[in-house]
Amino acid sequence: MGGIFLSALDVTAVGPAMPRIVGSLGGGELYAFAFSVYAVLSTTTTPVFGRLADRIGRKPVMLSGIGIFLIGSVLCAMSPTMPVFIAARGVQGLGAGALLPVAFTIVGDLYNIEERARIQGYLSGVWGVASVVGPLIGGTLVQTIGWQFIFYLNVPVGLVAAALIHRHLRERGYPREGQNLDILGGTFFSVAVLMLLAGMKLGDPWRVAAFVLAISSGALFIYRESVAAHPLFDLSLFRIPVYRSANAAGFFAGAVLLGITAFLPVYVMRVRDGSALLSGLMLTPLSFGWVLAATVGGRLLLRHGFRKVAFPGLLLLVATTFGTSRIGPDSSWALLVALMFGTGVGFGLSFTTFLVAVQEEVDVDRRGQATSAVQFFRQIGGALGVVVLEVVFVSGLSDPGLLEARPGAIATAAEKAMLMNGFDAAFLLAGGFALVALLSGVLSPGKRPASST
Repeated sequence: MGGIFLSALDVTAVGPAMPRIVGSLGGGELYAFAFSVYAVLSTTTTPVFGRLADRIGRKPVMLSGIGIFLIGSVLCAMSPTMPVFIAARGVQGLGAGALLPVAFTIVGDLYNIEERARIQGYLSGVWGVASVVGPLIGGTLVQTIGWQFIFYLNVPVGLVAAALIHRHLRERGYPREGQNLDILGGTFFSVAVLMLLAGMKLGDPWRVAAFVLAISSGALFIYRESVAAHPLFDLSLFRIPVYRSANAAGFFAGAVLLGITAFLPVYVMRVRDGSALLSGLMLTPLSFGWVLAATVGGRLLLRHGFRKVAFPGLLLLVATTFGTSRIGPDSSWALLVALMFGTGVGFGLSFTTFLVAVQEEVDVDRRGQATSAVQFFRQIGGALGVVVLEVVFVSGLSDPGLLEARPGAIATAAEKAMLMNGFDAAFLLAGGFALVALLSGVLSPGKRPASST
């Protein structure tokens, strides 16, 4: 719970403050990269940490991840420019690749299926707490002593989490033999994802070169994983129907999640002239809905099966995302709160259900890898999706700098109209992503999880 809280606090405090951070450092054209670089590096390291957790144990991997994350946090606080800030967010992302997947793997080790389905709700409650204190703390710090202290705040939280894990987590049977890491496969994969992101932002002829390199590296990665003795991704897991369905749905739903985190604060702060604190509070209903649905959903899936819980969640996500695309510059705050709460319910019902379902379908020796894969596909979907959404968002702007929020700077009526057009287009596309996630979720098995002791 301490490790999860560290990750959750960073998300809930940093996301709402990003318009002000980019306003301080400049570089509005790099706005989405502050999210995508973090997501890409946390994603590409997730399967590595998952493999390491299966080989050397959960504890050393979790402690290493916290340490790297805290180093990145300090570097973020000390960044003088946006490129340096993005590089520091990358260091944070490297550490974050261990936090959530290894934490949820530990839960899978400690609890049987009945307990696990319920405990996921309590773990989701960590996000509920962070959704309240994160925006309040982040908004207050931004408007008083500075946004840098959002990152310094991670240090005491992380040290407490590391101390608790070091003292109380006991595990046996590690290290295990015969679980060598596929470094070459990981390299091919990282190059493929980074080049794909670069291709979305570069101009010709570099764009074509980046895409060619991305496709070539992706093909080499798939080949490598099919022949490696100990692949980074066990492709045989894709023979499990719920594994395929969960990861496909998570990929597209992850794009929706990171898109909301990145661009809803722009709407609040640049279109509605709200504060960083208010932009964070508008995301709080999403977390509350998520926690409530995760708590209830864990119990429902034991009774009704995976599909009957995940499908309504994804259907609600489609409705609320398309609904968000229709809000206007004068829409009531109550409507936005309702849409965010409904979106959170959709995420809570679907994400929690798929995580428990995947853990139930694999043996303990591959649980770390399978759990990390669920996180991986959600994150990679978010990393790629947020860049695509930004391209759509800024295509109608006269200047990407309109995304920057500076103290006392108020957008003109014409600028607000351009921002609204971009916001509507981006969330209409996000609604399409949610629809694909729904179609993927329909393919999940309808069975109930088997009882275990």
